Amino acid sequence: MDLVLYLVPLIAVIVHSKTWNQSILDDVAKNLKIQIVATDNTKEHDTYLAEISLTNKGTHVITKHGNWKIFFSSGSLIEPTHLPVERSPNPEDLVVGGQGVRVHHSKGSLFWLEPTDDFCEFPPGSSRKVKYKGQRWAVAKTDFFPDWYVVVPGLEPRLIESTVGEGLEFIGDFTKPQQWKRYNTDRYNPFTAQERYERNKLPEVADKEEIRVIPSPHHVTINKQSSTVVDRIWKIYAQRGVETEALYLREKSNIELSQTDLPKNIVRLSTGYVNISGNVLTDSEDAYTLSIDPALRVISIQGQGRSGVFYGVQTLLSLMSAGGIVYKTDVKDAPRYQYRGVLLDVGRNFRPKEDVIKLLDVMSTYKLNKLHFHLTDDEGWRLQIPGLSELTEVGSKHCHDLTETKCLLPQLGSGPTADTSGSGFYTVADYQEILRQAERRHIHVIPEVAMPSHAHAAIKAMNARYKKFRKLRRAEEAREYLLSEKGDPSRYLSTQMFDDNAMNPCMESTFRFIDYVIQEIAVIHSQAQPLTVFHFGGSDVAVGAWTKSKHCRTLRNATEVNASELKELFFRKVAKITASRHLSVAGWEDGLMHLGLTGTPFNLSGVENRRVYAHAWDNVWETGSAGRAYKLANSGYKVVMCQATHLYFDHPYEPDPLERGNYWATRYTDTKKTFTFMPENLYANIDVKRSGEAITREEACGTDGLYCPPLSDPQNIVGIQGQLWSETVRTTDHLHSMVFPRLLALAERAWHRASWEIMAHKESRDRDMESDWLSFAVAVRKRELPRLDSAGIKYRIPLPGAR
Repeated sequence: MDLVLYLVPLIAVIVHSKTWNQSILDDVAKNLKIQIVATDNTKEHDTYLAEISLTNKGTHVITKHGNWKIFFSSGSLIEPTHLPVERSPNPEDLVVGGQGVRVHHSKGSLFWLEPTDDFCEFPPGSSRKVKYKGQRWAVAKTDFFPDWYVVVPGLEPRLIESTVGEGLEFIGDFTKPQQWKRYNTDRYNPFTAQERYERNKLPEVADKEEIRVIPSPHHVTINKQSSTVVDRIWKIYAQRGVETEALYLREKSNIELSQTDLPKNIVRLSTGYVNISGNVLTDSEDAYTLSIDPALRVISIQGQGRSGVFYGVQTLLSLMSAGGIVYKTDVKDAPRYQYRGVLLDVGRNFRPKEDVIKLLDVMSTYKLNKLHFHLTDDEGWRLQIPGLSELTEVGSKHCHDLTETKCLLPQLGSGPTADTSGSGFYTVADYQEILRQAERRHIHVIPEVAMPSHAHAAIKAMNARYKKFRKLRRAEEAREYLLSEKGDPSRYLSTQMFDDNAMNPCMESTFRFIDYVIQEIAVIHSQAQPLTVFHFGGSDVAVGAWTKSKHCRTLRNATEVNASELKELFFRKVAKITASRHLSVAGWEDGLMHLGLTGTPFNLSGVENRRVYAHAWDNVWETGSAGRAYKLANSGYKVVMCQATHLYFDHPYEPDPLERGNYWATRYTDTKKTFTFMPENLYANIDVKRSGEAITREEACGTDGLYCPPLSDPQNIVGIQGQLWSETVRTTDHLHSMVFPRLLALAERAWHRASWEIMAHKESRDRDMESDWLSFAVAVRKRELPRLDSAGIKYRIPLPGAR
């Protein structure tokens, strides 16, 4: 049985015998040289082959004795025919044929290898190769993770030095098509230098000065025949109520404040009615006017609300050149959407508050106003909740504890200790600092606590709490916030390979926990920014969850239960809890719909929450899911467009093995693809399958357009959001390069509706789209990248092309 793994190398080698001690283990960790390479993705359907090479450059023989194991993390199942163990309970089925090792699945992405009786000793200077089979594909370096580690029972675990660091030098090169293609019909190859040149070249107009604000205002006129210089003799005069916006302008422009309104050399900030018409939110507080009069040396910004003043200031800063030159300008502007968001996932890999605050600052520069803060997931709970200390004491830390009573098991390359991006949380003070900065930047923070699935961290933390109170013989308190049923015989495996990550929706203790957490988050928010929307997640409930739960069978009076019905029950209860606290509720689309491609949204009749946001993400064209967003909107949900083919920033910029990111929805998403997304002409975005093969609207929508209903309630499309999921994002540089410059294209589509978006004639639409894109790209290159440089953003730029 050759076993090829989608190895996300988080490997721990455990060696133990009567002769082993810490110094020997340390020597092995220092001198065991490991290399891994994906050898073929095309040989078998939905599997790939990989090979691990191990070279013993130390001074000690590694034998089969000593109970040692090699732990590693993989983004997909290893030996999918046999794992998880329930598929093949015979341990001998797990032996990797002829290689003297056996493989096991621990939890999530964590696996381990151990020697069998056939394992040959491994003396100094010798090498071994282990071949594996893994589910799906491994076509990029970031499909493999760093920081494998060695553990011996009774000894301190140690990282294997050859695998440490973000350089990923231990991962072999991708030099053959079968290594970077996912199957034989895969059309994608890495771009050549000439292809990059053709894709990224700009016309000669790029060398000419073009003033374009990003995101584009609804109406703007600029007369370059009249100009002035805004220098230190200018002052800022703020009407009462917009002092914070005046302080922001002073900070960014070095113009001082004035207590009096001067006749010239003055920037006036005020609020008042903005008379604007057109296909924008005319009643939005974000609407503003901006007038620059060089002759009078007066700049006036009037916002319909404080946020409108703030966005007028951002437009002024965008118009000012490095020398402070501004031209005669008139702007009348308002957004297309009320909701303009970015999701930041800190559940998988934690990012410190400084990274979040910097992201908020740059988001506000481009008029984005929602931070969807994904604070919990299977891999971590990241927010301190007073009264439930176990959530962060246990649920925020990774370490090598197989019982998961002191911490969570390592995942996604986090290593055996709690000093990597796998561990970390925000104290109440940290979180409130983030909230205050968001409030100053007119950004609303929407916290997400993932449930009922993606809840492994919460479940383990509450199990630890239960054990603590049981020891104190306080049984009632111990059971108060339990999230799982002891001995539940239900069997399932989530997309991320957890078999214990679904809160039980049939236990009252689950909803006591949810109510308490929401209450405490609301209290935390009340000191900095009022909580108005709570996001409960709802996605990826695995098939099989709860089906044999004693609590659920009793509740439903059935021998087996319907998971779809329980999902709806869960949603309705969470909606009731949030409504009782005067909060809107939000969830991912699949947490708000019945199972299946033709599944319908849950009926909102009787739901005790008047405003339910649905974040629509699944639109992989060939799967028949293209129309889910419109189904939800037509059913009364307030839909935020999050389509994975265009708006998932965890996907690569190019179809290249050296590019970072996942690629399950589409092989790559560059900045142009995000820019060209048409949220109100959704089916016009249909282009290619995941293989790169063209797909027609008829193929994607099915017979009689079954999967693509028309949008009958366009007012229910309330916004657009870009997502940064963090499975491969471990550093600040990773965050910046994955988000920027795609965030600028997101901001353009969230604020401004381009005329070409709703054109019916494809050739005309594509022509106007290309012209708009070139103008946008020039503005990014000449005006916006220097601004990102000044903000300390290490954005991604296209690789060099040549002809």
